[in-house]
Amino acid sequence: YADRETVVNIVQHFLQSCQPFFNKLEAVARDTAFKSNTLPYNFVDVSQQLCDRLKQLLLTCESFNLLSLADSDPLGISHFTIGQSDVRGLRLTTFVYCKPAPYLSQVNTGLYKCMRWNVEIPRDKPAMNEVGDGKSLELDMENYFLCYEDILNPATEAHKCSLDVGGEWVRKWSIGLWSCFEPNATTDDIVDWLQCPVPTASFQKVLMLDKEPSSWYATDLLRKALQYEHHSPFASRS
Repeated sequence: YADRETVVNIVQHFLQSCQPFFNKLEAVARDTAFKSNTLPYNFVDVSQQLCDRLKQLLLTCESFNLLSLADSDPLGISHFTIGQSDVRGLRLTTFVYCKPAPYLSQVNTGLYKCMRWNVEIPRDKPAMNEVGDGKSLELDMENYFLCYEDILNPATEAHKCSLDVGGEWVRKWSIGLWSCFEPNATTDDIVDWLQCPVPTASFQKVLMLDKEPSSWYATDLLRKALQYEHHSPFASRS
């Protein structure tokens, strides 16, 4: 157990050391795309290849039982950061999962998450704080996920009874918002959180996709959705 914990600490430190490089690639690529209105394939490809190599490294470690990639394991390394960017004052942090993970660890929803985005949103009212001049903005956090689910093809579902066949399953991808309903996400009561060891949430779909997007394209789609939401919300929030 001690040796495994040491390996996890080493891997976590290595992944953290890669974050500034991912952040730089993200910043340069976004800036290049903004100025030239063309996709900067060189920066995107380097970021994607580095991401794929890190995934393979972690999968190899798991195959030798050196660490766990389970999202439910407190000592597991299920995902890692691949960059940060700003979207109209929002801070967007992108993560990728080493392998697909169930959307909820204890409930079979049929959804499997492959990417996650943390979106830090400044609140309208400043809060008094001991930082700097005594004023700082409090931040709200929203979590978005890239998920897939296998569904029965509607074309075969309509005929499966008469044809007596199992039907054809197709994989659908979507980007959606983590909407926590246990514990109550609107309360700051620490007791509610302590009494709920495993949070549960719904998946509020924002974008539907027919095929798996690259990490760059998925992030680009979410950035555009967040820019649109900034002016005209696409979903009501509770």
